Amino acid sequence: MEFSLKIAGGVSFIEPQEVNTVLQSWDEYWTARANSTQNWTFLGGEVSHLKQGYDFEAELIFNLTPRFALGLSGGYIFADVSERATTLTIEKVLGTFEHVKPTKVSAIPLILSGYYIQPLTASLSAFLRAGGGPIWAKYFERDGNKKINDESYSYPQSISASAQGQIYILSIGVVFETESGIRFFTEGMWRKATITGFSGENKAAETAALTYVEEYIPSYELWQAKYAIFAEPPSGSIYREVNQGTIDLSGFSVKIGIMIKF
Repeated sequence: MEFSLKIAGGVSFIEPQEVNTVLQSWDEYWTARANSTQNWTFLGGEVSHLKQGYDFEAELIFNLTPRFALGLSGGYIFADVSERATTLTIEKVLGTFEHVKPTKVSAIPLILSGYYIQPLTASLSAFLRAGGGPIWAKYFERDGNKKINDESYSYPQSISASAQGQIYILSIGVVFETESGIRFFTEGMWRKATITGFSGENKAAETAALTYVEEYIPSYELWQAKYAIFAEPPSGSIYREVNQGTIDLSGFSVKIGIMIKF
């Protein structure tokens, strides 16, 4: 039996719909508020969506035969939108302010995989991989602001939450083996990981489930989508779409790396 250590890293492409809806709705809220408030002027800015991150993995592979192998891996997935990517500038009576909403998601998957290996030439082979396992995810967001010439932001609101879910993967890759036994590879991976059941804490140190909700703001005739930690379940006509928060890390990643035989 042959053992190999596989180390990989690359770019991950995701589209977490709820997270991006919250970011877009936050943008709409501040734009509407600036345009509706006397002596305020919206000077500009654009809020980016969360759509690209990084994917790292270390895996121990057990080659049962020349064609079949099993792998056990741990990894790290990270994606964020920074202050710079969420800056809205508003001129107010007391000066010009920047409002930001940095948001990030991270996850640690533990995956058991099966491999089918197809030799192509003496030094080149292809593989097909499928697997799944548990994944531990974290979500973090903050609402910040500062005067435009100040050095740092203040953050009057924040949410931190975590949950455990399941991840399923399917990938295809190509491996090039050198004379020294070191193998270089590239791998394209499809990932399914829709995670619910988050619990966390807000700035006021209240702990509860992470809730996705749309709240009506009558002053601006706007339904604002947001994540929230409620001490008591929200009720009333100003709330709709009250659901458990869902962070979807499904997507596609492209990785490169090395395999070291023992």
